[in-house]
Amino acid sequence: MRVVPSIVSAAACCWIRIHAQDTAGTLSGVVRDPSLAVVSGARITAINENTGLRRTAESGPTGEYRVPFLPVGPYTVRVQKEGFKTQEQNGLRLEILQVRTVDLKLELGALAETVRVDSDAPLVEAETSQAGEVIKNEQVNRLPLNVRQFMQLTFLAPMAVPATGDRRSLEVDRDTAVPSGGGQRPENNNYQIDGMDNKENGRNNFSISPPVDSISEFKVITGLAPAEFGRGGGVIINVATKSGSNQLHGTAYEFLRNTYFDARPFFANRKNPLKRNQFGAALGGALVRNKLFYFGNYEGLREAATGNPVVGQVFTPDERNGVFTTAVRDPNSRTPYPNRWISP
Repeated sequence: MRVVPSIVSAAACCWIRIHAQDTAGTLSGVVRDPSLAVVSGARITAINENTGLRRTAESGPTGEYRVPFLPVGPYTVRVQKEGFKTQEQNGLRLEILQVRTVDLKLELGALAETVRVDSDAPLVEAETSQAGEVIKNEQVNRLPLNVRQFMQLTFLAPMAVPATGDRRSLEVDRDTAVPSGGGQRPENNNYQIDGMDNKENGRNNFSISPPVDSISEFKVITGLAPAEFGRGGGVIINVATKSGSNQLHGTAYEFLRNTYFDARPFFANRKNPLKRNQFGAALGGALVRNKLFYFGNYEGLREAATGNPVVGQVFTPDERNGVFTTAVRDPNSRTPYPNRWISP
């Protein structure tokens, strides 16, 4: 009987940033008038549609603006300038560590008038030297995972492969292998969770494995990493956990695996007992609308298994010399297989 301790994961809505690493993204672009001339001094406000978080900036002399430190989520971008109508662009999805370009065009009119635009076209992402993949929330929740270990999804990124040839790369307790990429050893990987270091000091592996239902999305970087990601030049795995929002949301789940659902191993005459229950729940919402939020996740694993026997075959003295005079038999029925070959 093996009982794995339950995992409790909680994400707070307020924290103090003490590290250079982050999970936030940035919106940038150029503000223009109807004649396509640049507009300086325009006030740009980015509003998170889930939490009401606001970040503001002003366009510079060349019409360019930049709104940094935006958490993952959907945004509305509002631009205001005296002599022009207020412009709003809705439904702008910002992913982890993304720098997105949103160019804005103002129309002549009163500031009290508002022009709203629903964003259907994909945003333009700034070019970087990074090679990698953003594993979105839909992939995290819907793709099948053995023992629900999110690290298995890292192999969806280009150049990320399981580093199973190195004993130090194996996570025995978590039933998964860590990735290796870009010609680097797995010990050189960098693990981040919500902008904090998630790397243990012993084997340089990841320290905390958050439950799948507590992950919003994460990014796997296998190319040249930004300067803020030091302490390792291998694969960088940056996880952003879920948070509360103005809408109450949550899940409850149980994943069951036992002897009845398993097939008999080919070389075994029976199925060994197995019972595995992986269960949990997640809940998030608002304590004070647009100001204070909560999110919590509980996950437990109960498993009892005896394992399948290791089956092998020992060669006879004649077989070691290449003389196969004895028929190879089926391990269950002991019936000889056909087409026996005898060495000359």
